Amino acid sequence: MIELRDVWFSYTKDKNVLKGINLKINNNVTIIMGPNGAGKTTLLKIISCLYKPDKGEVLIDGLNFWKANSKDKLSLRRKLVYVHENPVLFKGTVVSNVMYPLLIRGYSRENAKKEALELLNRMGIDHIAFRQRDELSAGEAQLVAFARAIISGAKYIILDEPISSLDLEHRKRLEFNLKDLVREGRKIIIATHDRLFAFKLKARVIEIDQGQLSREFSSEELITELDNIIFS
Repeated sequence: MIELRDVWFSYTKDKNVLKGINLKINNNVTIIMGPNGAGKTTLLKIISCLYKPDKGEVLIDGLNFWKANSKDKLSLRRKLVYVHENPVLFKGTVVSNVMYPLLIRGYSRENAKKEALELLNRMGIDHIAFRQRDELSAGEAQLVAFARAIISGAKYIILDEPISSLDLEHRKRLEFNLKDLVREGRKIIIATHDRLFAFKLKARVIEIDQGQLSREFSSEELITELDNIIFS
């Protein structure tokens, strides 16, 4: 479980972006929603332990990350992977990007490449395996970054607007792979504006507004709201 206790964060001294966030994340899929500028991306980076809160605690499976020793921090970081809406890929091919997390964990290049190619095949994007980073579309880059996150073995996969650049076919592939990860017991945390995407994943939905958690939805409540929007 990831737990945030009274978390505050600001980029400048005179404006808090997050204000007293208390949140427990232990669902299969948790969706963070809210208007632009509400603090969604900042919240994801706090959850990912990329940003240190000005005040409050971030607990990963019961350990306070920012008070942990170096060894424990490394162990906790390996449980977390964050994928930005506009991900940064390393120079080189798609397969070299995807196999990288395995190489730093001691896999041989041969075994890392084999596993990376198998994953790309399961995701339906093996046809781009040997393309260079600069030859990818924005949507393809998102999927490659997602594949790199999956292969890392992280328990918590944290995605910022993962379908923003995907066409319908690749969006369906992403949904399918996310459901597979849930069946494996991994936890998915996603920031998105897309209510239908959240509903399809049967997610717990948390809304943030002006740096504060404002309300929480169930999947049933979410589809009711969608009906009201569509048929009003």
